[in-house]
Amino acid sequence: MQSEFASLANQALIASALHNFHLFIMVVIRLSGLMTIGPLFGQIEVPANVRVLLVLTVSLIVTPTLFTQAEIGFNTWDINQNGYLSRDEIPTDFLSRYDGILARYEREPEQGVNFNEYHLGLKLSSTVYDFLWKGVGEFSLGLSLGLGIVIILSGMQMVGEMVDQQIGIALGEVFNPGLNTSTSINGQFFFMLGVTIFVLLTPLNGHVKMLGTLIETFQTMPPGEALLGKSTIFLLSDLVHQSLALAVQVALPLLAATSLLSLTMGYLGHSVPQVNVLMIGFAVRSAVNLFVLLFCLSSGGEMAVNLLPQVIDQLGDSFRGIYKSE
Repeated sequence: MQSEFASLANQALIASALHNFHLFIMVVIRLSGLMTIGPLFGQIEVPANVRVLLVLTVSLIVTPTLFTQAEIGFNTWDINQNGYLSRDEIPTDFLSRYDGILARYEREPEQGVNFNEYHLGLKLSSTVYDFLWKGVGEFSLGLSLGLGIVIILSGMQMVGEMVDQQIGIALGEVFNPGLNTSTSINGQFFFMLGVTIFVLLTPLNGHVKMLGTLIETFQTMPPGEALLGKSTIFLLSDLVHQSLALAVQVALPLLAATSLLSLTMGYLGHSVPQVNVLMIGFAVRSAVNLFVLLFCLSSGGEMAVNLLPQVIDQLGDSFRGIYKSE
């Protein structure tokens, strides 16, 4: 009798250890997506062993809090606070999971489900394909968060490239380790300016806010159930437009000044043929554009300060399925 009890206890202990280890692995994969491409964390300047250590450390801290995170998410969706989730309280992106729970318990939609029924916990993967499929979902969730921020920072880099094209130094490209591409001198400068603004955002640093947003996804998407809903896909598409709009708005004063300067030099060359417009124009264009660049720095920094926190909040809303395109 005692040996049977010890055997059952050992089996329960092994099952609990396997379950917790599986939870930990899923948390690691979700955080790894952010560390792959996210600003600051995913840059090549940060050694790979440092990123791995950071992922493992944060995962060890987050894994014991998963039950509390799920409870917070349940209470947030439970609008009437009756302890049951009804179908009209669930965002559209999560309705398929909710309907599956109703079918499992043979429950009518108007009856709803309680927390214990909704938070089923992570099931151990029965096959390698099942594990890989869950891993792809977890990795893509973290990747989408980092990608959204990088899209905006690439808009800042586009500003510098437009500036260098107008000044005439676009051929002097340098390697941008943040995006693993070659870019112009001012393109690299504006990109690093955006990263600096992102890190020094107040009242909460941008990288801390971004990491906190990813951790909050466990409130609505337990480990192993991560998905990219329509809200997130639409938002990433909108961020491309916002990035382009940011680049055009910041570089617009310089483009206007360059156009006026080109008209002036063209009129000068037509009215005074003796003047070598080509030699004079290059020096004048560079001096004027460098002067106007000072105004672009102030306006670009202000727009980045206002836009980056907004983008992080929008990404968090999309993960919760409540983002609406403006």
